[in-house]
Order: sequence, then C-alpha cells, then structure tokens
Amino acid sequence: MIVHAFIPISFDYNDFDKSLTRFQVDLSGKNLLSRAISILNEVKQINKTFIFCSNEKVQEIIDEDCIYTYVNRSEDLDSENTSIEEIIANFIKLHPADVFILMHPKSPFIRSDSIKECLNEVIQNNFDSAFTAKKYNKIAWFDNKKVNVDIGCDTPHPKDIKPVLIENSGIYVFKNETFKNLHQRIGEDPFVKAVNHFEGFEIEMMDDFEIAELIINAGLDKK
Repeated sequence: MIVHAFIPISFDYNDFDKSLTRFQVDLSGKNLLSRAISILNEVKQINKTFIFCSNEKVQEIIDEDCIYTYVNRSEDLDSENTSIEEIIANFIKLHPADVFILMHPKSPFIRSDSIKECLNEVIQNNFDSAFTAKKYNKIAWFDNKKVNVDIGCDTPHPKDIKPVLIENSGIYVFKNETFKNLHQRIGEDPFVKAVNHFEGFEIEMMDDFEIAELIINAGLDKK
C-alpha cells in the first residue's frame, strides 16, 4: 500500500498584500508550510510527502528539518480559475499511489492523530475517502430555509438539534480509484473526522495570525 501526501500551493499568489503571502508569515517562529510538512512527517504510514508548486523558491522558506520532495508544476495551474480537481489530476499522473493525502497549509493546529485516523479508516475500514470537518450544534440555514430542524416544530433544545458538519478543508484522504472514478477528492462513502474549533481553526486573513498566536500562547493547541 503506497501512500503519498502532497501540499499544492501557488507560492506567488499574494493573498494578503503585494509583498507577502500567508506562507511567508511566521507563526511562533514557524511558517504555515513548514508546520504542515512537520505534521505530515509524524504520520509514519506516509511513504513520501510532496510540495506541488510552480516556483522552486518556495523551498527557501521551508525549515531544514522538514522531510519532503519538491515537484514542479505548470504555472497554468496557478490560475484562480483552476479547480482543485485539475491540480489533483496533474499530481497523481506524476506520482501515482494507492492512497493520497491532500493537505492545505492553512490549518496550523490539525493533529497528526487526526490524519492517521482518516488514513486508517480509508485503508482498514474501506471508506473510499475521508476529510476533517467542524461540528456545529446550531440551527443552520441555507437558501432561506432551515436545514437541520423540522419546519413547523417548536424550537428544539440545543442538545436535540441535529449537528451540521462544515468541511475544514485542511485534510482530504482518498483512494486513487475514488478520484479516477468520480474525479472528486470526496467519494460516495466518506469518513468524516469531526474536529474541535481549535484544531479546525483556519488562517484566511492576516488577523487570523493574531488569533492563532493567542491560541498557542494559551496552550490550547496542545489540548
């Protein structure tokens, strides 16, 4: 069973300002990309970890103790119009495996144990894919309609509300055959790993770095 983990990034995409990307900002002395690789390095079932990027200069910001292989990709994949499925398809052609772990380096507190659990559910319990998600015991609405509470009924007690799961978008585990058959990273029979708000925290804006620093300083990332 060959397991490949990969981190696809567009290093030159300035998502914060004209001179800085989120990957170049240090979070307690370690940038997001190095953190992601270090987490993957803790998962012994992974045969190889790859950085899939069009600019080899990305390696200059990666910590020396991180174990990875750089794979150059076409600059065409850096377009905002490129789908993640197209990026995945290009990667697996270059480095085929039985199972893939896709990690987006914007969730600094994802635990290696959560990755191991997702991987084991796919390999041992035959789920076709797995991903992390945050669970909310709140009344959820979509398109001006309640999605987890019966219409016309009294407002339920919070403990009786059916929870909704929101993709964390940090970790996706999928079989090669799942992607080839469906062209999707989530199959028809996925395992969903619910993570708490701290583990599922994602950095989308500069302000999120300040919140992440507070989480680290309070030691909440280790609980």
